[in-house]
Amino acid sequence: MPTNYGKKAKAKATKLHSLVVRTRDNFTCRWCGITRGEGKQIQCAHIISRSISATRTDELNALALCASCHWKQSKNPLVWARWLEQELGNEHLDYLLSKGVAGVKVDFEILVKEHAVKEAEYKKNWFKEYLAAEGAVKQKESWAGYKTSELHYETLVAEALVKAKREKLHSLRTACDALRTLAANVRSQVKF
Repeated sequence: MPTNYGKKAKAKATKLHSLVVRTRDNFTCRWCGITRGEGKQIQCAHIISRSISATRTDELNALALCASCHWKQSKNPLVWARWLEQELGNEHLDYLLSKGVAGVKVDFEILVKEHAVKEAEYKKNWFKEYLAAEGAVKQKESWAGYKTSELHYETLVAEALVKAKREKLHSLRTACDALRTLAANVRSQVKF
């Protein structure tokens, strides 16, 4: 994944889009569940190619994947397509296919502004969620003291929320595993 996006509006919109998608997915690979905190590079993986301007910076056209899974999906397009159907559903993919028409003109200047607003909104919501998750007043007060150090503040908020999201993801995975087991048992008992 390129780290130098350039300086024009299209490049800025693409860079912000990548950040918004990875932030939305809590810097966690949607395929394997590994996180940036575990030392893996998390990338923005497009469903429809970035070469199609109409969907290039659409938040619905990308997922966060670790570098390894991003490479695997690019080498196994049929496996990727099946996984996308299960993960996102056919309606989501139909929307992208209808929007992803080649030759559509896109105003990337407007997209830069929209993605900057989304990024700020995600950060604000993360902070609200963190404060809601932590009950003690002293913890909230001490947390507010970190605002003077913006980098430290953002890092702590991100780490706390990633931890909370990882716990939620773990419980969802457990439920999905149970459903898969149940489905496998039903399939093995039902003869066509």
